[in-house]
Amino acid sequence: MKAMHSIAVLPFANMTTSEAIGLLADGLSEDILDNLAQTEYLNVASRSASFQYTGRGEDPLLVGEQLGVGYLLEGGVRQQGDTLRITAQLIRTNNGFHVWSTTYERPIAEGFEMQSAVAANIAYITESEPGHDILANYGWKLFGEAAEIDPLAFKHWVNGVMENRKFQIGEGGNLATQIQLIGNAIEVDPSFHQACVILADIEPLRLFTDKRFDPKNQSSRLKQRARLPRSSNQE
Repeated sequence: MKAMHSIAVLPFANMTTSEAIGLLADGLSEDILDNLAQTEYLNVASRSASFQYTGRGEDPLLVGEQLGVGYLLEGGVRQQGDTLRITAQLIRTNNGFHVWSTTYERPIAEGFEMQSAVAANIAYITESEPGHDILANYGWKLFGEAAEIDPLAFKHWVNGVMENRKFQIGEGGNLATQIQLIGNAIEVDPSFHQACVILADIEPLRLFTDKRFDPKNQSSRLKQRARLPRSSNQE
């Protein structure tokens, strides 16, 4: 039985003939695994379990089944002159689809500092991606339906969370769009307490991005929204 909030970090492939690059690839994988293992809400397969797949090129669906994890992180390291090109992919093991992928290019001369920085960045993005993926694909059945939240309101809220995700992983993201989407969720379902709380947290950030923003009017509106009680069938 696969746990949805679970992941295995497979050994990053050495796509060169250099033994030194191979050691760096292994070190990168271990650093990512170590960073992810410190995340409380994500179950991470052990090094011994993950590294048994070194060089085997197994089907992600099979690996996910054998390790009982919902996601796999894999990647590779190749050399182009004095530059290292590092790729990373997060794969959903129930269908083999890519959830997220990225590429880093760093000078070889940066050595261990580069390895640590790239590993930390990959781990930072990866630790939140399963949660975002689960929310986007299974959120209504897992959370929204049980809480009896209006389906359209829940959809707006999820889209707002996904907009924030883009910002978190460096793929853009627009604050005004996020605020609008969360606001749409509240307009549809004023008792959607979580959306009200999130909006109260993020809307004041417009002070830094929109000169037309009126904090006095918004402050009273946000406080009114935050005080809205949830209906008895949503508690």
